Amino acid sequence: MTANSQENTISSLIMHTDTSLPRGWRRKVVKRLKGSRYDVYIFSPTGKRFRSKPQLQEYLDKNTQLGLTIDQFSFSLTEDKDGPKHGLTKLIRSKTNLIGEEVPVQKDN
Repeated sequence: MTANSQENTISSLIMHTDTSLPRGWRRKVVKRLKGSRYDVYIFSPTGKRFRSKPQLQEYLDKNTQLGLTIDQFSFSLTEDKDGPKHGLTKLIRSKTNLIGEEVPVQKDN
């Protein structure tokens, strides 16, 4: 498998947009420059960026008038809200590509 097709396989596992977010909220998945890890950011309608559930929870606790709960948000890389938060190595090892071959995994540096 080429590096490009491996990157496509990884990208297909990542939930880049989350249509279940409250109106006006958005998410962005960013690949770190070094290694094969990712960061998930959630942005409020005003553009405030959240890097973690605790940070978002603190904001929601201070802004109860929004009527939102932390359960409406996911920092997981995949559609599984309890899925991986930064790396897909274990998930990739358990998946196969469309033609049934094992997907090779590059180790983090």
